[in-house]
Amino acid sequence: MLPFGRTVLSMMDDGLYVYRSRGKGTEFIESVPWNADGFVGQVIQILQGKCGGAPVIVINDMVEQYYRKERVFTAGVGSLDKKSMVDRKLAMVFPSYSVRTSIALNEKIQREDSKMASDVYLFAAIASTDQLSSVIASLSRSTVGIHGVGLLPLETVGLVDSLAKKLVPKDAGEAKWKLLIGQHRNGNLRQIVVKDGDIALTRMTQISDDGDLTVWASEVVQEFQSTMSYLSRLGFQPKDGLDVILIGPEEATESVRQVVEAKYSFYSATAQQAGKLLGLKVSDGDDERYADPLHMAWIMKKITLKAGMPVRQLEPAMQARLGAVAGMAVLSLGLLFVLSSSVGSFMSMLSAGSELSTQKDKLARLERQYNAETSRMSDLGVDLPLIQATAEGFNQVNSNEVDLLPFLQSIAGVMEEGRVLSRFSLSVVEPVLPEATTGANRLTKRIVPSRQRDEDAFGAEIVMVFPANVVVDFGNKELRDFRTRLRKVLPGHEVEVTKFLDEYKYIADVGGDQGDRKVQQDKVAEISIKGKVQK
Repeated sequence: MLPFGRTVLSMMDDGLYVYRSRGKGTEFIESVPWNADGFVGQVIQILQGKCGGAPVIVINDMVEQYYRKERVFTAGVGSLDKKSMVDRKLAMVFPSYSVRTSIALNEKIQREDSKMASDVYLFAAIASTDQLSSVIASLSRSTVGIHGVGLLPLETVGLVDSLAKKLVPKDAGEAKWKLLIGQHRNGNLRQIVVKDGDIALTRMTQISDDGDLTVWASEVVQEFQSTMSYLSRLGFQPKDGLDVILIGPEEATESVRQVVEAKYSFYSATAQQAGKLLGLKVSDGDDERYADPLHMAWIMKKITLKAGMPVRQLEPAMQARLGAVAGMAVLSLGLLFVLSSSVGSFMSMLSAGSELSTQKDKLARLERQYNAETSRMSDLGVDLPLIQATAEGFNQVNSNEVDLLPFLQSIAGVMEEGRVLSRFSLSVVEPVLPEATTGANRLTKRIVPSRQRDEDAFGAEIVMVFPANVVVDFGNKELRDFRTRLRKVLPGHEVEVTKFLDEYKYIADVGGDQGDRKVQQDKVAEISIKGKVQK
C-alpha cells in the first residue's frame, strides 16, 4: 500500500523537527536534538513508525543560509544553454558549497546604451555540515521516499503573496512590499520580505519563548523595526506600500498592531486561521505563537519544490525509491482497471473481486518480502535498490552476465560493522596502466590499445564516506584491512584502494582572491575491484 500524506523534516539550529500531514491537518510530531545519542536510529524509527513511511521533504530553516543576487546575460540563448550558463555562474559564486540552487526572479534588466539586457537570478547555498550529514544518513538508511531538499524562505514566497491576497481588502490596493512575521517552535523569529513577487530579504533572530505575551509582542516590534532599517537600504519608500502580516495569538498581535499601523498596513491571524483562508489543514491545539505549522502545510501541498537543492549523496536513493513508487502506482492502476472492467455482469464482478483479492495478497506478500530483504541487506551496509538498478544498467550494455549475488555477499561479509557503501557501480572496463604511483599523478592512467583489451573483464567501484570526525590514520588502516579481506574472499580479482582518506582538495574562498586558498580534507574513500565475467 502506498503511504498516505507527506513528512517534512525541518532542520533548525537546535535540532531536527518532524511534521506530518494527516487527515486532521499538518501537525508537529517530534523533535530530535542534533547531539542526541543514536540520532540516525531515532529519526529512522520516527519516519517509519509515527510517520507511517510517508515520503519526506527536507527543509532547511537554519540561520546559516547564503544568498546572492546575480545578473546573467542570456539574450538569444536557448533554454539548454541558458541552464548551463546559470549552473556555471552558480558554481563560480559558491565554489565551496556543493548544496546550492538558483531561481529566476521576476526582475529583468533592459538593454541600456552599451549594457546588454540580462535576467536576474537569486543564487542560494548551504554548507555541508555535520547536521546535514546526519539527515542524509537517516534518509539513506531508511526506506522512505525522498521528494527533495529546499530552503524555507524560497519555498514560502508564494505563501506570503497568497496570504496577503486573502487578508488585504480588495479596495486597499496591492502594496509593492509584503512582510510575513512568525515565530517557529525553536524560539526563532523568521521574517520574509517579498517585493513584486520575489524574495527581497529574510531574517532569523532569537526572541523570548517563555510564554509571556507582553514580552513576546515587545520583542516582535523591536525586530520589525530592525527589518525596516534593512529595507530602507534596499530602496524601500513608504509610497510603495507595505503589508505586514503577523502570525500569532490575537491578544499579543493587537499591541503590535498599535505600533505598526501608524505607518503601514497591518494584518494578523493564527496559523490555524491563516490555513483555513488558504485551504490548508493546520492541526488545532498547537501553541498559537508558532507559525511553522503553517509553513509546513504550505510546503506539503507542493508537487515539486520551487527551488530544490540537489544533494549528490541522496540522488541514488531518490531515483531507486521513485522507481519503486512508480511501479506500485502502475500496479495499483492495473488493479483498478481489472475492477472497473468487471462491471458488465454479476459473475464478472465476482471473478474480478477474487482476482483483486489475490493480487492484493500477492502485493502484500511481495512488499513484506521486499522490505525484509531490503532491511537485511541494509544492516549489512548494502543499498539493494541501488545495486539492482546498477545491475540492470550493466545487463543492457553487455550480453555477458555477472553472478552478482555471491559477489555482493562476499563484499558485505567482510565489511566493518556500521560501515555502509555510499555508491556501488559495475561496468565493462578497459585495462589501464598507471604512469606514476606516487605524488600528484597517482591516478593518471594510460589506455591499453584495443587489440590488447580483454572483452570479458568487468570492474566494480565502491565509494565509502567516513564520518567527518574519523582519524585519518585509523580510517586508512581500516581501508587496508578491508582490502586484505576482500582479496581473500575474491580470489582471482584485483582489489585496490584507489583513494585513501589522506587525499586533499583545494577550494577557493568565496569572494576571496584566487590566490587565497584553503585546504579541505576529503573523507571519501574509493576501492576498485576487477575480475572476469562468470558465464
